[in-house]
Order: sequence, then C-alpha cells, then structure tokens
Amino acid sequence: DRRMLVRFCTGAEQVCFATALASMSAKLARELLMARFNAYWGARVGELEPTAGYGTDAGRWIRDAAEAIAPVRGELVRRS
Repeated sequence: DRRMLVRFCTGAEQVCFATALASMSAKLARELLMARFNAYWGARVGELEPTAGYGTDAGRWIRDAAEAIAPVRGELVRRS
C-alpha cells in the first residue's frame, strides 16, 4: 500500500524549497519558450509587438497577428 498526500495552498514557494525550485524552473521554461515564440512570429511579421502570453495580452496579439496566422493554420490543417 502506498499513500500520497496532496496539498493545495497559496504561497507554497515560501515554505517548501522543492516547490520554489519547481516554480522557478517552470517560469524559466515559459520565458524561454515565449522568447522563441516571439522570435518566430517577429521574423514573419516585422511590426508585431512581442507578447508575454498572458490572457490580458493574448487578444491584442492575436488581432495584430491575424493575417499572418491564417496561412499557417491552413498549412497545419493540411499536414494533419
């Protein structure tokens, strides 16, 4: 028999080193992926402002990139 304790709590980074390390790693991975995402789309749409990827900014980015995204969507659909 194995048991596991799962806790959901706010501010866990303040009390658990493993949680803080996981949080930092996830944030770093996200920042690196967003940098690549912005570089990819910035090379295709020169005047496109980068996005941090958060919901508050996503709508603006999608509107600004709409024309460039449409052809890529079609390519992805055809490849599937």
